[in-house]
Amino acid sequence: MDIRRNRSSQSGYRGTHTQNENSTFEPELIGKRERELHSGIDEQIIALYAQGNSVEDVRRLIQDHHGIEISVGKISQITDNVLPEIEAWKTRPLLSFYPIVYLDAIHFKGAA
Repeated sequence: MDIRRNRSSQSGYRGTHTQNENSTFEPELIGKRERELHSGIDEQIIALYAQGNSVEDVRRLIQDHHGIEISVGKISQITDNVLPEIEAWKTRPLLSFYPIVYLDAIHFKGAA
């Protein structure tokens, strides 16, 4: 426990400030001194979002399946990372000709 003193001329306030000196805290989702998700959760978030789930549904599903609380803002940030790829796909040049093959078949089982 660290005791902090206020050096104001008006008050002689003494307060306590707790610190995690032993560094015993382990984060659930993002490791210490890391800034990005590398646990595979981000791919799952993108897959769930690509299936048509809302951001709130993705948050709830991650909570239910993995027991990890993640904010809606973080999910939006992860899904926004693929927006340039989506835009590139939407604006790609289309081919002038696409072959289509129709197959039709009837199968009768006859007595032999």
